[in-house]
Amino acid sequence: MPAAAFGRVVTRRDRHALARQLRQARINADWKQQDVAIALGIPVPTLSQIEQGAREIDLLEVRAYLTTIGVPFVDFVAPVHLHLSTHGDD
Repeated sequence: MPAAAFGRVVTRRDRHALARQLRQARINADWKQQDVAIALGIPVPTLSQIEQGAREIDLLEVRAYLTTIGVPFVDFVAPVHLHLSTHGDD
């Protein structure tokens, strides 16, 4: 699939839904945003942008984020997939 096609597959709304789910996973794991940013070695504003859906995050970054907060990747992905499948563009 050409790179340009991803723009039609991964929408801004999808990115925002993923961002909400990441933020909620962090909160549920009882981590502060600043502590996650420090553990990942990124600035707090960058993490904030990720959690707001203003910055794209790739699969390896999602995995690192989840590993940091102690959430197994597979436990996170299934509910996110279900949410995106059932809510689409909400």
